[in-house]
Amino acid sequence: MASQQHNNNFNVKAIIIDWLQPKLVDVGSNLESVSDSQDLYELGAVDSFDFVELVAKIEEKTGIRPNFDTIGDKRFVMSIEFLTQAFKT
Repeated sequence: MASQQHNNNFNVKAIIIDWLQPKLVDVGSNLESVSDSQDLYELGAVDSFDFVELVAKIEEKTGIRPNFDTIGDKRFVMSIEFLTQAFKT
């Protein structure tokens, strides 16, 4: 079971990275300069419409529904790490 969870997390991260690359180029950045925990809103790479589009794309490709309850009382940070966690099975 742990192997399946690892594969799902890898697939989600790969989908995010594939989708995110052109957005980063548009703001003069690249994957090498962005950490998994960096706020992509603050960077200017995504907006709220992009967030909805990406969540729908991940759901469509993986069949996994996100669990945004993992945020708890923490401040929302739109990051690669946050999305990977939200789609963790």
